[in-house]
Amino acid sequence: MKAIVLHQYGGPEVLKFEDYPDPVLGPGQVLVRVAAASVNPIDYKRRAGLTKEAAALPLATTTGNQLLSATGIKAGQTVLVVGAAGNVGRSAVFTAKQLGATVIAGVLKKQMDEAKTVGADQVVATDDDTAIANLSPLDAVADAVGGRTAEKLIAKVEPGGVYASVVGAPQNAAKYPSVKVVHVFSRFDRKTLEFMAEAVRDGKLVIPISEKLPLSKAAEAQAAAEKGGVGKILLVA
Repeated sequence: MKAIVLHQYGGPEVLKFEDYPDPVLGPGQVLVRVAAASVNPIDYKRRAGLTKEAAALPLATTTGNQLLSATGIKAGQTVLVVGAAGNVGRSAVFTAKQLGATVIAGVLKKQMDEAKTVGADQVVATDDDTAIANLSPLDAVADAVGGRTAEKLIAKVEPGGVYASVVGAPQNAAKYPSVKVVHVFSRFDRKTLEFMAEAVRDGKLVIPISEKLPLSKAAEAQAAAEKGGVGKILLVA
């Protein structure tokens, strides 16, 4: 069979399109032909050696669901989802709305129009300091981005609130001891995946596909993914 093989850490150029032995089935196993696979941030982080001995994240939908769940948000409370235009963020927004929460989508200014399609109650530009300053106190933040934005937003969480993130705690978290900071490590969960998959199937949750590339162009796909964007990139067999 054909496969993308990684022999060393590095940039997209270290991905090699090679022949690889067909899997040998053991007792009780089945062989599944993969038609397509999406390119995720974890893929190029692993390729670059940034996740040595760390668990790989599952599907974006499961990650977003578990990120939101980690906030402990309840019906009637307000949560800000950072990176809401991305697929993890969209999944978090959907999960929050299913719980009856008021959801604010946090996106970049250039994503404001697109963010209107994610199903949030409000949209705020996270690269607009004035907009952040004018935010009302939040019960929770679900962060899929991190960086300097996180340092600004943790200050908007009410005492006793939660700041959940898949990219680690804000650098200034120690200044806000009354805010519970949760670092989310996504894990496979069949029920969660089935729930999110059914939402996509039924059109309740939309995961945009921006590009489809053949498996032989995995390096090109990862290079494009590293530049950032909203839609998923698929590698098609």
